[in-house]
Amino acid sequence: MTGWIILAAVLLVLAVLLALPVGAVVRRRERLTVDVTVGPFSFAVYPGTGEKKKKTKIKTEAVPEEADGAPEKKPEKPGPSAAQLRWSLEVLPGVIAKALSRTRRRIVVSPLKVHTVFGGEDPADTAVLYGRSQALVSGLVPVLGSLVKLKHTEIRLSVDYETEVTVWTGEAGVYLRVWDGLVIGLGALGGLLRWYNGYKKLGTAPAIKKKTRQAQGA
Repeated sequence: MTGWIILAAVLLVLAVLLALPVGAVVRRRERLTVDVTVGPFSFAVYPGTGEKKKKTKIKTEAVPEEADGAPEKKPEKPGPSAAQLRWSLEVLPGVIAKALSRTRRRIVVSPLKVHTVFGGEDPADTAVLYGRSQALVSGLVPVLGSLVKLKHTEIRLSVDYETEVTVWTGEAGVYLRVWDGLVIGLGALGGLLRWYNGYKKLGTAPAIKKKTRQAQGA
């Protein structure tokens, strides 16, 4: 009898955990931040406490100056390449749609705000990428609305031919039950690994080509 009571208690706790509402809000402006909610509790997971202390310590130290007296500027991190963006646009929509179709609109996405300014070394490639992105957003948002509950959606795309990098800011909040998260994760795992491997290869391709050219020139 005691064993059945323990089993029933374990199953009850497991059912409560699987039904627990969780959420995450990702924001990217001057830096990336991630906040997570579990039930009634909310806390920041990125940047962590250690990173905040490290940044505070760096700010108190003397800023190195260049020869002309101006503070030394850190080089900006390059954004994703045009090839990486094209690969993401080709692969990710299908992966996400397949995984979300299993949840039957039990997921809430609020808000969904993205502002992207496309740039690149080749204006023609930039224009093509911008056009594909516009077409994708026009077709993807209605499909996404049929898979999840969308609220406060604002997606703006523009192009700047005078810059060589793509810049974007955004905010996205996702709220669901733990069970739905497990269903999505298992359904999208294979597709996400395929996307990530291709994304990394495209990111290292320019460096490989550059080394090859230097070797040929030598």
